[in-house]
Amino acid sequence: MRQITRNTDPPHRPSLPRKPQRANGRVRYEHLLDAAEHLLVADGPDALTIQRLAQAAGVPMASVYHFFSGPSAVSIGLAERYLAGLAKVIGQPVPDAATLTWQDIVAALMDRAVGYYIAHPYAQRLILGSDHSWQIRQSDLANNRLLADFAADLLAPRFPQADPEALHRAIIVAISVGDAVLTLAVAEQGGITPAFGHEATLAICGYMAAKFGTQDQANP
Repeated sequence: MRQITRNTDPPHRPSLPRKPQRANGRVRYEHLLDAAEHLLVADGPDALTIQRLAQAAGVPMASVYHFFSGPSAVSIGLAERYLAGLAKVIGQPVPDAATLTWQDIVAALMDRAVGYYIAHPYAQRLILGSDHSWQIRQSDLANNRLLADFAADLLAPRFPQADPEALHRAIIVAISVGDAVLTLAVAEQGGITPAFGHEATLAICGYMAAKFGTQDQANP
C-alpha cells in the first residue's frame, strides 16, 4: 500500500513561506507556526500581524521576516502544516480493510478527517472556510490528489471493472464533494460535527455509487 508523501516544495515566491532546510531552522519555523496558530485561534485572522507574531513567539521581527513576507505567507505555512497532518492521519492503515465494504472504508476515512478537523478548529476556517486564499485552495487540491492515491489503493479491489485512471479521478471528485459538505458545516454551524461528517460520507458514497454502481465487489 502506498504511503502518503508530499511532493517537493515548489520554488520560493515572495507570497509563500520560505521553507527552512536545516534542522535548527525547521525548529524556529515550527515555533513560529505554533505561535501563529495560538494567535489565530484566540483572536482571529485580524490578530495575525508580523509584529504580534514576533511578540507571541518571543523573537525579533527580522526572524519572522526570514521565513514569512507577511501574514498571508504565515497563513499558507500554517495551512500546509494542517494539510500534511490531515494526510498523515487519513493515510494510516485501515484495520481489517479487506473485510470491509467500500462504503465502510469511505466512512472510516471520513471519520478520521472529521476527528482531525474537530481537534484543529482553526484548520476548518483556514482550509474550508472564508479565511483561505487561492494558494491555500491550490494546496488543498494537491492534498486531495495525495489522499486519492491512498483511497484508490483501498477501493480499487472493490471496483475491478473500473479503469484505474477513471477511478482515481472519480475519487478526487468525491473528496471535493465531501469537502463541500464540510464547508457547509463551517459556514452554517461554525464548525464541523460528526453529523455533518455522516452527511459528507453519504454524499461521497452517492457519487461513487452513481459512477460505478452500488455492489461491493471485494472478495470475502
